[in-house]
Amino acid sequence: MDDCIRWSFPIILSLTEEGFINVRSANYGRTDGYTCSQGRPSDQVTNDQCYLPSTLSIMSQRCDGKPQCDVSVITDVFPDPCYGTFKYLDVKYSCDP
Repeated sequence: MDDCIRWSFPIILSLTEEGFINVRSANYGRTDGYTCSQGRPSDQVTNDQCYLPSTLSIMSQRCDGKPQCDVSVITDVFPDPCYGTFKYLDVKYSCDP
């Protein structure tokens, strides 16, 4: 993911060609100390083992088979997998015919 989505803002997946979204992998959490870390206290970015196992399922249910989808990064959608850690949503997807 190149952009850090601000809390409660939607992430928008869209395609540049005709087809449908197929979410390949997804995680809401933190897997390194540098992604989306600018301006954050070090104690919020040191936990690099933060995973929400249901992220792929959540994203697949909301986006697979659609040409575009919007998903808000909020606790109603993504429960907090590691309190005190600054998290980000990382999604990899393809365009399938």
